[in-house]
Amino acid sequence: MKRTKREATVAVIGAGLIYAMAASADPYNPGERALGGGLLGTGIGAVTGAIAGGGHGAGIGAAVGGGLGAVAGAATMPTTPPRPSTVAITAASIILTILVIKRRLEIRRSDPQSVNPACR
Repeated sequence: MKRTKREATVAVIGAGLIYAMAASADPYNPGERALGGGLLGTGIGAVTGAIAGGGHGAGIGAAVGGGLGAVAGAATMPTTPPRPSTVAITAASIILTILVIKRRLEIRRSDPQSVNPACR
């Protein structure tokens, strides 16, 4: 009874680590998608193979699932996220420039001695 509980605990922890590793893959990098798909396929294939065929079935299921998951991960490509609008970036840079100029003018008005004599 204790051995079965220990094996189940190790299997659950291992599955959690596999899924965490697969979830951290970059979806826009084909290599990482293949790795993540292979890890997910290995985990799902091992569970399905163990249910269907016992110990040897788990190994076969893991191998087949890992291979198919890696191929599916590498073959699929999500749409790229939208890029920020150049109008928004330009507007933000203009606003920032205006704020910097305004601040410098305020400093010059409050302290005339702060003006650089070389610029006169």
